[in-house]
Amino acid sequence: DRAVSGIAYAAESAYVRMVHDSLAGDPEHVARLTVVGPIGPGALHEPDDVADELWHLHTRHDRPLLVLR
Repeated sequence: DRAVSGIAYAAESAYVRMVHDSLAGDPEHVARLTVVGPIGPGALHEPDDVADELWHLHTRHDRPLLVLR
C-alpha cells in the first residue's frame, strides 16, 4: 500500500532538491510543502500557519523542502 507512495515521495523530493539547487541565484525557484494531518480551524494545522509557511517558501527561497507535522 505505502511502498509505492513512499518511493514516489522520495523521488519527488530528490527532484525538487535537484531543481532547487540548479536554479540557485535565478529568480525562479522550486519548493515543496508537505502537510501531514488535517488543515482547518482547530485542526492540527491552522490555515494561517500553513499560509505563512507557503509565503516563506515563496519569498525566501532558502529551503527546497518543508514538512509540517
